[in-house]
Amino acid sequence: MSFDEHQVNFQSLIEKATDIVVILDSCGIFRYVSPSTEGILGYTSAETVGQPVENFVHPVDLPAVQGTIAAALAQPGVSQRLSDYRVRHGDGSWRFFDAVTTNLLDDSAVRGIVVNCHDITERRLADRVLIERARLSKLEAEVGAALASGGSLSEVLQRCTQTIAGALQVPFVRVWTYNREARLLELRASAGQHSLVAEFPTYIPIGASLVGAIAQSRQPYLTNCTATDPNFEARDWLDSEQVVAFAGYPLIVDDQLVGVMALFGRRPMVSAEHGALGWIASVLAMAIDRAWAREALMSRREALLFRLAGQIRQSLDVEVVLQAAVQEIRSLLHVDRCLFLNYCPRPVNKDVTFLEQSYWEVAAESAQGGLPSFVGKQLHGLAAGVAPLLLQWEIVCTDEVVRPAAITVQEFLAQLSAGAALILPVQGSRTTFLGAVACVEHRGDRIWSESEVGLLRGVCDQLAIALDQAALYTDAQDKARQARDQADRLAQALDELQSTQMQLFQSEKMSSLGQMVAGIAHEINNPIAVVHGNLKYARQYLAELLRVIDTYRSTYPEAHEAIDQLLRDIDLTFVRQDFTKLLEAMGLAAERIRQIVLSLRNFARLDRAGMKPTNLHECLDETLTLLRHRLEPNGRFGGIQLEIDRGELPLVTCHGGQMAQVLMNLIGNAIDAMESIDRPAILKISTRLLSNGPQSIAEIAIRDSGYGISDDIRPHLFNPFFTTKPVGRGTGLGLSITYQIVVENHGGTIDWTSDPEWGTEFVIRLPVLLPLPPSCRT
Repeated sequence: MSFDEHQVNFQSLIEKATDIVVILDSCGIFRYVSPSTEGILGYTSAETVGQPVENFVHPVDLPAVQGTIAAALAQPGVSQRLSDYRVRHGDGSWRFFDAVTTNLLDDSAVRGIVVNCHDITERRLADRVLIERARLSKLEAEVGAALASGGSLSEVLQRCTQTIAGALQVPFVRVWTYNREARLLELRASAGQHSLVAEFPTYIPIGASLVGAIAQSRQPYLTNCTATDPNFEARDWLDSEQVVAFAGYPLIVDDQLVGVMALFGRRPMVSAEHGALGWIASVLAMAIDRAWAREALMSRREALLFRLAGQIRQSLDVEVVLQAAVQEIRSLLHVDRCLFLNYCPRPVNKDVTFLEQSYWEVAAESAQGGLPSFVGKQLHGLAAGVAPLLLQWEIVCTDEVVRPAAITVQEFLAQLSAGAALILPVQGSRTTFLGAVACVEHRGDRIWSESEVGLLRGVCDQLAIALDQAALYTDAQDKARQARDQADRLAQALDELQSTQMQLFQSEKMSSLGQMVAGIAHEINNPIAVVHGNLKYARQYLAELLRVIDTYRSTYPEAHEAIDQLLRDIDLTFVRQDFTKLLEAMGLAAERIRQIVLSLRNFARLDRAGMKPTNLHECLDETLTLLRHRLEPNGRFGGIQLEIDRGELPLVTCHGGQMAQVLMNLIGNAIDAMESIDRPAILKISTRLLSNGPQSIAEIAIRDSGYGISDDIRPHLFNPFFTTKPVGRGTGLGLSITYQIVVENHGGTIDWTSDPEWGTEFVIRLPVLLPLPPSCRT
């Protein structure tokens, strides 16, 4: 092959090569670069040819490259290998290469040092990723070991921060936990450099500073440019510590913030490190949440025992205490069902043993939604095998029992369609065996922890105390109830006796008053009848005398001087006019006296009339006649305006005298309520007929404009002997007797409404046709 052909073949070979092929002179100056250089390093031939190698090789790796060239010059034809050196890319980044350098200066076709460069950048990055992954995996494993090593929450977090600081070689790692009540982040662990206190204090409000902002946004904050980041103000500290990177992560579990983790780094952090730190943040959040859950469990256990003790002291109600206990236990232990079982021995069959006849009854239950209720259910499979164990204060647990009783437990579980159970006895100190608490799982087996057994022991002790005290309390209550019942019966009998005596006295007084009124009315009626009857003749005689005087004056117009003087002295014209008025006034007064006497006689007759059809309007008129003087102005009292709205009322079957007494009491009370008010006194009385199916109802409403009935008086309104009037003005029986007459004697109703703005209204409703009870017939 000729020289030219050899040279052409060599050049064709290197131009087709995928690796970079360069030819250097003995001084390390590029004489030739293959076309692949532009694709791999971004340089054209014009940018490289004539340039020394030191313009492209990393300063750290340049001595090794120069040494390789020197070795090639010393050994022509012998290939020199160099691995893992860096060459600057056209974009300023560094690429890694392996190279084979051969001195072909003596080759007439080449006359240079040939360097075959293979790009290993991707392989190096892959190796670095694997190394980094191994390092971060080790970090994750060490953090997991720190979390599993136990201790308090602060101790666990402190070990984790120290592990992170050591593995990542960072100067600053801190973990804050979130106090929900105070809305503050509280520092719980730190490692590395602690001099940066002002910007990252022990307590940080939500939203304050960068850490508070991370908690508020619940998003990580990552940067590799702390020097130019406006969120960092401690420039001197960043410079002195050569800090360039920051990573902050919110600690979140089930969308609930539990804390924040933050750290600084002296070198930029890569995505793999961010991924590992994100995982660590997640496991720290779960560790904090679990620690809080354990603390809450212990707190709830103490709270449960405290609440049970409080309920025992307060209510001593067994049902309340048992129900509260099973509900709290099920919620605290997260079981499907919690039962309280009563032990019921039944020795009735001599051929069957005592325990075989006994059974357990579910007295209280708390079950998960959707499960059937077992309250009242009798369980027979538990008695014979398990009762002796519980009577000896032993615990029955499905994952521990290996004695013959285990078969009976399985029968018990089968009755409840359960997979696991924990049963503890409840036995009082003053009573026989009382019962047991059973925690039941329906979804499969369960291993019961010592803390769960300890919790149930404490609850059962409290329940035993509750049942003992309840038994004593029940006995005391029974005795107290018997004493109260006897005292109540005696008090009721005494009240009834006093009421009957007073009513008899009132009835006798009313009867005597009726007789007296009838007698007085008769005595007054005779003389007033004379006055009333003679007024007619007095008017007639006056008219005749005046006619005689007029005749004299017309016949003798010129009277004697003595007669004229007498007429002037007596003022005959005035006497003539005024005497007529006097007779009219005397007539009205006599008629008023006659009407009052008539009302008194009617009132006396009504009291003896018994049940019969009665005109209630006449009863109302008679009552108003007797009370009319109380409606008129008197001194400072301006009087009461009477407004009556009479509806159409048929005759009502009732006791007229008693109804008159009812009207007298209610109208009298209304007048009393308006005697000292500073607004217009108006008494409104209305009557109307109501329809109530086949029965008609007569209604009488009496309304005053007083200040109403105060709240403290309302409950006692119809109580016998209760009065707000001064001594001597009221007996306290008016409304009590009114209620008895209307409701008990006549089968009616009496309702009332009161308001300080407009006054008080009493409404009486009576059936028009009342079936007469024997006690009311006369």
